[in-house]
Amino acid sequence: EALQSLNTLWTGAQALAAPADREFTFAASMTVAEHLAPTWIGRLHEVDPRIKTKLRVMNSREVIAAVNNRDVALGFVETPDVPPQLSSTTVWTDELVLIAPPGHPWATRREPVTLRELAATHLVEREAGSGTRAFLDERVGAARATPIVEFNSNSAICQSVSAGMGPAVLSRLAVEGSLRMGSFIQVPLHEGNLVRNLQAIWRGPAPSEGPAAML
Repeated sequence: EALQSLNTLWTGAQALAAPADREFTFAASMTVAEHLAPTWIGRLHEVDPRIKTKLRVMNSREVIAAVNNRDVALGFVETPDVPPQLSSTTVWTDELVLIAPPGHPWATRREPVTLRELAATHLVEREAGSGTRAFLDERVGAARATPIVEFNSNSAICQSVSAGMGPAVLSRLAVEGSLRMGSFIQVPLHEGNLVRNLQAIWRGPAPSEGPAAML
């Protein structure tokens, strides 16, 4: 981990020294930005160290707006609700998991939780506009119980669940470390896994050259 951090620092230093004509900005939703984009940026800089990359971190709704308004040429989202005027391609398959504090009744029950139970339960949730929230609305139903609290941060949700505030549904990418540490419990779902596609989005034809095409 220390060596990886040094490599990231070195990559960032090289990027800052890049000429302005190789500057490239793209947008990504929270889970992609925190857990996937750093590796992608590192690989991009290995191919062309002159590229100076800027990442704008937003929720999926804001990424779609940025691409739609041509503020960025490329975006990455978690929501299934990609507007038809935008082009898209799946770049990653992600799994959402149900987590609960160790003292929660779901942490020790033997029967998996049903989606109907999940819909009726107040959860610690991402804010409206996030891809995680949109996916849950589509898969579990928009007429779900109101959230206990809303955060625009996966880390804040993990901390809240760990502190006993209540259960939550988040990407496995966002909870793996805390699960290994025993901060909370993964609760099985009766209907199986909540699998979603993470997508790259852009306007018009697919980028054919430059950093966007390389990424």
